Amino acid sequence: MPEMITVQGLTKRYGRGLALAGLDMHVPAGAIYGLLGSNGAGKTTLLRVLCGLQKPTGGTYALFGGNGTAYRGRMGAMIEAPALWGDMSAAENLRQQLLLLGVSDEEKVESLLKLLGLERAGGKKTKYFSLGMRQRLGIAMALAGDPELLLLDEPTNGLDPRGVIFLRRLIQRLNRERGMTIVVASHNLDELERIATHYGVMENGRMLREMAANEIEGSLEDCYLALTGGDMDA
Repeated sequence: MPEMITVQGLTKRYGRGLALAGLDMHVPAGAIYGLLGSNGAGKTTLLRVLCGLQKPTGGTYALFGGNGTAYRGRMGAMIEAPALWGDMSAAENLRQQLLLLGVSDEEKVESLLKLLGLERAGGKKTKYFSLGMRQRLGIAMALAGDPELLLLDEPTNGLDPRGVIFLRRLIQRLNRERGMTIVVASHNLDELERIATHYGVMENGRMLREMAANEIEGSLEDCYLALTGGDMDA
């Protein structure tokens, strides 16, 4: 299977600290890739490098089988907190995002709001949104460009149980119906096990192990328990 993301020996240094330490990563095209690791493992830094928000200190990475920079128009991402204009409504935020992409399409604004269950809140200023609603709108904005590759950093933060189920089904639907490759970074093993087709387990800026879902047989749980010291909520 061709790879959507290939990372080799990636490093990222902040002063004397090393956030990524020679990391390798392989994401097959069409996968839902669960990037698993406790807080501080380097997941967000890795996604920021892949999005071009930060430059690596060393190593290489490729998207779509080629140079990362040349293909960024084909990817969408929500990294850390969604970047929203608080005095604008959800619909206005989406219109601005589409304009940045060179598109003016009111039907698309409406379809994205509906896709994320925000159609009744489209006229509400986002500064009054709950954290869960902000997360949903952030994902809608990441989907505005119809990406082939979607990167999501802790997307269930702030969502209630119904919201988590909604998002889980949305990720599966995007993958199944649009063939979208999706990387979901999370510290929640239980949630990733419900959707992921492939896994990567990170610790201290390194990739401990990668595997397909059908290769687990308990090894993923053992690996994650080892890196968290037995505390699944770490």
